[in-house]
Amino acid sequence: MANRKNLITIFEHQTLKVGEFYNSVEFEDFHLERFERFFGNKGVPFFSLINKGVRFNEYVGVLQIGDLTVEVLPKADKNSDNGEGKANW
Repeated sequence: MANRKNLITIFEHQTLKVGEFYNSVEFEDFHLERFERFFGNKGVPFFSLINKGVRFNEYVGVLQIGDLTVEVLPKADKNSDNGEGKANW
């Protein structure tokens, strides 16, 4: 199970930017560097690199990069809420 203190939940097509907080977790330079290493020279279909950040594509699931776990949810559930601030799927 993912360490809850290093878990970021985000929706597809959203971005993570260095210096911003997501679920009380700061996305830092070293996180971005790990994403850049994973992306490599050929890229991956799951996310794109942007200036000082990462934009997630239309894939949903969980990525673990070092000690950071990113849960990417479908944007269709972005506006649905079960009363606990979480999507209903």
